[in-house]
Amino acid sequence: MTGLGCQKWGFRVVGAVLALAAFIVVLIGSILVVSQDRSFFAREYEELGVYKYVGMSEVDLARVTDALLVYLSEPNPARVEGVLEVEADIFGEWRQFLNEREIDHMADVRKLFQFGLWLCVGSVGVVLGMLVLLAVCLWRFRAEDIFARILGPTLTGFWVGNGLMLGFLAFLVLWANMDFQGFWTAVHMTLFTNELWLLDPTKDLLIRIMQGELFFNMSIRIVVWAGAIWLGISAGMGVGHFFWRRKSLRPRTEVTGT
Repeated sequence: MTGLGCQKWGFRVVGAVLALAAFIVVLIGSILVVSQDRSFFAREYEELGVYKYVGMSEVDLARVTDALLVYLSEPNPARVEGVLEVEADIFGEWRQFLNEREIDHMADVRKLFQFGLWLCVGSVGVVLGMLVLLAVCLWRFRAEDIFARILGPTLTGFWVGNGLMLGFLAFLVLWANMDFQGFWTAVHMTLFTNELWLLDPTKDLLIRIMQGELFFNMSIRIVVWAGAIWLGISAGMGVGHFFWRRKSLRPRTEVTGT
């Protein structure tokens, strides 16, 4: 393979990595934003009849939910010590909301949430790094046919990566839509190395407020958010691809005509 051929393959890899990292940012970013939306939980509690199911007032359940979300999102472990030891009036009895098993499970969930946060930040760094690399290369070869040498291969790699990511997401969406319970169980078995996530609604209040239907509705919102953002990014890349290619072909057409 010639040097130019290797260079094109290198930019295809850059494009694919750029698509993968950008998709991770969009997807995990959507998950982080939606999962921290207090108003979403309040609406779901109302629609699913959670207040009556757990025997709590709207104010107390909002306070418990806020403690859970702060515990997940706060990156400093020192600031969340004791956060989950929140008490509330439950069926007329003032007691701690979470038991020991639920607290241990939330510790596992927090690790996943924090990993997702740092993965998102790291992916942002990868995206910026790839863009800086492309900018340097475009400046270095500015006097040459930059579309054929840089932009074309990069965009080809981006579309390949884009297709793979969308295909994977479509598979997950179809699976969740056809069998959400099976999908949700598989997710938990993949992400957790213990069985603390197997909560009993007769003893564990956490599973009473975080019901399967709530997570299904949350998943829909995440897909809609991520899909809309990614569609916008893809449309922008598609328009750019069209005009860059058209501009790169214009001189060749003129020379052929003469």
